[in-house]
Amino acid sequence: MHSKETIEKFRLLIEKNIEDLTGKKYDLNVDEDGDDVDQAQSALIMSMTLEQRERSNGKLDRLKEALGRIKDGSFGECEECGHDISVKRLEICLDAKHCIGCAEIIEKNQRNYKTGKRK
Repeated sequence: MHSKETIEKFRLLIEKNIEDLTGKKYDLNVDEDGDDVDQAQSALIMSMTLEQRERSNGKLDRLKEALGRIKDGSFGECEECGHDISVKRLEICLDAKHCIGCAEIIEKNQRNYKTGKRK
């Protein structure tokens, strides 16, 4: 189990990240005038901006879930095996729900499922 100080450090980091993502603005104004190349470029920019906004919203949801885990006392505990998630992993991925060992197994299983290599 992580110390209260460590958990508090992560709570503050998560809240800061949530604040940053919540305040993020996306410019969806594109120039609809112009030739075919300009319109294609505008469509690409809009598509990329919408994709970025979708990823940010997903990250925001995962950070809010992590904040909920702090509140219920399960933050930093692997949802798969119950062991502590390393501080180093949490520093890199504030919303981590699995220790590195379990995350690798889950990712391998997902890759195998997608490629049809089921065991």
